[in-house]
Amino acid sequence: MNRLRVEWVLLFWALPALMLLAGPGFPIPIPLMVATVVITIYLVRNREFANKSFFSRGDLKTFGQSLLWRVPLVSLCLLALTLWLEPDQLFYFPREHPLIWVMVMLLYPVFSAFPQEIIYRAFFFHRYGKLFRSTRLLMAMSAICFAFVHVAYGNILGPLLTLPAGILFVTTYSHQRSILLTAVEHGIYGALLFTVGLGKYFFHGHLGGG
Repeated sequence: MNRLRVEWVLLFWALPALMLLAGPGFPIPIPLMVATVVITIYLVRNREFANKSFFSRGDLKTFGQSLLWRVPLVSLCLLALTLWLEPDQLFYFPREHPLIWVMVMLLYPVFSAFPQEIIYRAFFFHRYGKLFRSTRLLMAMSAICFAFVHVAYGNILGPLLTLPAGILFVTTYSHQRSILLTAVEHGIYGALLFTVGLGKYFFHGHLGGG
């Protein structure tokens, strides 16, 4: 148990802190991809993990009903936050860089949202469930660790925004036990965030004007 706890601290706390200290030039997608490959192999080869959860369709009716109120609510919150913090950036990305925006909309769910859900939901639940006294505490720590990794982008808004998002994702995964459905929801919110004008808080490049 102590060894497992040390592993959890190193992977989900020490590593993001080191990425932050490395500065804005650190290639964050690289460790994400490496971790995804290693963890996917681990999960697939582990007989105690249900491999069907990778692409399970879960309860599509319940999932769809939850999105009917979640997506409009998240959209309004992101729009209001953009108008408050970055009014000049509102829809800047799709307006000024439409082709790149389309590429991000297509690639983000596959190469960012899905890998993150493998790591922070499926792997986290399967590997570290024993560390926490209850399912609620496990879910809370999954959301907190998911938010904390975003400190690597060097701003406070990233972690603050991803904490409530993490709560939504971990709730979906807990109910559906489907990486696919959780990644779909993650991909939708990520696409909304980049579209409305808050993408610069989740990117080490330049996505806005000024």
